[in-house]
Amino acid sequence: MKMALMKVLLALSIILAACAKTLPPTEVLVVATTTVSPMPVIATTTPRPTMTVTLAPPTLTPTVPQDDGYSWHGHWIPGIVSYETQHLSMPDVVVGIADSYAPGVMETVAINTGRSYGSEYIGAVALILCTDIGDTVWLRRPGGDFEGPYYVMDCARPIDIYGMIVYSGIVVEVDYNTAVRWGVFVVPGVVVSKLPPGQVNREPVNFRSWFLNNVTFEP
Repeated sequence: MKMALMKVLLALSIILAACAKTLPPTEVLVVATTTVSPMPVIATTTPRPTMTVTLAPPTLTPTVPQDDGYSWHGHWIPGIVSYETQHLSMPDVVVGIADSYAPGVMETVAINTGRSYGSEYIGAVALILCTDIGDTVWLRRPGGDFEGPYYVMDCARPIDIYGMIVYSGIVVEVDYNTAVRWGVFVVPGVVVSKLPPGQVNREPVNFRSWFLNNVTFEP
């Protein structure tokens, strides 16, 4: 009996061994995986265009004289006043508009020209004509008394003389500190006297009218 069982078991072992040889081995599918690193993102900023502001060139006034005349702040000037006109002797007492210099301009003129004045003067002025540079004047605003003395520091350029007198009516330009003290930068009806206040015994001459009666031009 035992021999028969052993034969059966042996036969089964042979059969199982034969089957194991014919079956394919178990295959394990290995999937290769590759880690793909994302491409680096480089932040790019498009620069804003630089805004270029182009300013129109300033209009130069007065323009260069042409055909014996030129434009001065929109007014036609018949010509450059003569050297003789620039150095006319202004009447002792005249009346017109007082304008003012910008801050520091009168001081710059003093440095550039070497002109100076002492503490006896309360300020400096520019007259339109150049004859009285270095002299003394007194000013009287409408409704007030004469004040001064003022040192005559400067005069107008030849190309500005006609327009300043005839079209702007200016007779004198005061320094900036004087204008601040006055509280106003343009004053009509200002009397300019080359005489001390106690010697003024005449009516002021209209500076514009006097100028038009005496002006001559360069040929």
